Amino acid sequence: MIALAPAWQHALPDALFLTPNGPERCAGVPGGYQWFSLYSLARDALSAGVRRAAPTLDAYIDEVLVESGLCEENLLLVGFSQGTMMALHVGPLRRRPVAGIVGYSGVLAYPRADGVASKPPVLLIHGEADSVVPIAGHQTDRELRRLGFEVESVVAPGLDHGVDAEGGRRGAEFVGVGGDGSSLADALWRWQKWPVLPVPLVAGLMVIVDRPNIDPKRLAVEEATDAAVVRLLNDAGDLADVVRPINVYFSGTPLNLERIKDDAPTMGWRVVRVGDPGEDGTALLWLERQQAVTSTVLAKLRNDALTIEASYQVDYEGWETPVESERR
Repeated sequence: MIALAPAWQHALPDALFLTPNGPERCAGVPGGYQWFSLYSLARDALSAGVRRAAPTLDAYIDEVLVESGLCEENLLLVGFSQGTMMALHVGPLRRRPVAGIVGYSGVLAYPRADGVASKPPVLLIHGEADSVVPIAGHQTDRELRRLGFEVESVVAPGLDHGVDAEGGRRGAEFVGVGGDGSSLADALWRWQKWPVLPVPLVAGLMVIVDRPNIDPKRLAVEEATDAAVVRLLNDAGDLADVVRPINVYFSGTPLNLERIKDDAPTMGWRVVRVGDPGEDGTALLWLERQQAVTSTVLAKLRNDALTIEASYQVDYEGWETPVESERR
């Protein structure tokens, strides 16, 4: 699936494209991995396979979100074949919906409502002549709609087990990176430089984390503010490399602050307090984490805080810390 990334990267310049390996070696494919054995395409075997592998993928997604400081609304799952089965199973198990799921040449392995916690939009693209995971006999689009999902389904005429140019273009449109003729992704599809994506493995899965844009002017203002605070600390005899509690504040609607509160521990923050909303309906959230105040560490704090601001639609109000003039 990573072959999609070069085209999509031009229209999603801030996105991180990741292709995790399945946890098992794939017999008969040197160097290949799979999420579970495909000894049978029977529904019972597929269902058992996705349920067994689900905790591994779910934990990987948690790790990616923690490391990036983002949340599910910034994350897309793109699967091929077995990767589609995993994406369609694990994505809806997450309490907060991911931004979307694109599934190429795969099926819904476990079409039951139990465990479904969210219903992200889904795009399904399948080759009409798929000889590996035949489209005949599978009703994935209907099953998902029956479960309440918003589904767009595309059948590629004459296509075997693969992704053609039109499928790549439709996927690009779905994730919001094409369709208007303005992106390089569209140009690639039009020029037919890549008519069919050859995928020898059956476990293709790509996780796309789209980082929100941070306004350069906003970043410059915070850099200047941080520099002023550091000068005051230095004047007071502060030792910048000493780790100490850093208090960070955000203001916003109670609903958005509650979302941050829920996610804060996974992002390395301790929730100190959530204030009551004022007359204007906004409240204040107080977070804390242990760190130094060297320039490198503060740059990460600044980026993390502004990423939270953009991702959760709140206002970053700055940070404070006590003076540390002695080494412990």
